[in-house]
Amino acid sequence: MIIDQSSQETEFPAINTIEDTKEYFWRTTVVDDPVYISSDLGAAYEINFVSILGHNFQSGATIKAIGADDLNFTTGIVEETIGYASTNIYHFFSVWQTKRYWKIQVNDVGNPDGYIEIATIILGKYLQLNCNHKFGHRKGREDFSILDYSDSMVLHAEEKSVLFVGDYEFGSLDVDSKDGIFLLLAECGKYKGFVVCFDPENADSNSYWAKLTRIVRPINFTMITWQWLMSIIEVK
Repeated sequence: MIIDQSSQETEFPAINTIEDTKEYFWRTTVVDDPVYISSDLGAAYEINFVSILGHNFQSGATIKAIGADDLNFTTGIVEETIGYASTNIYHFFSVWQTKRYWKIQVNDVGNPDGYIEIATIILGKYLQLNCNHKFGHRKGREDFSILDYSDSMVLHAEEKSVLFVGDYEFGSLDVDSKDGIFLLLAECGKYKGFVVCFDPENADSNSYWAKLTRIVRPINFTMITWQWLMSIIEVK
């Protein structure tokens, strides 16, 4: 739940950052020093990952995730400096933190837009599978435009988005990975988005905010290993 922000345009409120799409966004009225948005998770949760999607920061911006034990951010303060990436940021914490209240703070006073803008903020705990996906996976960008013919056979086209899609098969998964996948299926299903990172060393260029296109449960391959097929589509 969003509890505070440095400022917000009426048409672009801070609550937009928790919507399950990048089509809506939060926009400040001015570039304060610093700009911030804070949230209450409802309880203290272990956090080790943050995504800031659809932003307009400059490369020189200072970006931080700040955790606290109280909503006024006066006790138990922890800070994590977040590296810059254009448009979408995917950041793994250097130290895992367990806090209830979190604030994303940005110092970008020279931003030429005259405001700070963020579409989506994701705070959470990542799952690292014990093995990579198999070779032979299918991935790419798919055009979802619609082609249709009228009764007189005139072709009509309705332009839609071009989105990343992929099918990835995992084998030799251990029990911890299997349990994590079942938790993902239970909490997200096909309705909620989640972040997929294929290279944590280069997360900003190898991550996607995605949804499952179908629910496939892990299959027991041997007594101690599991297989799983992950089919995803990029969230717009």
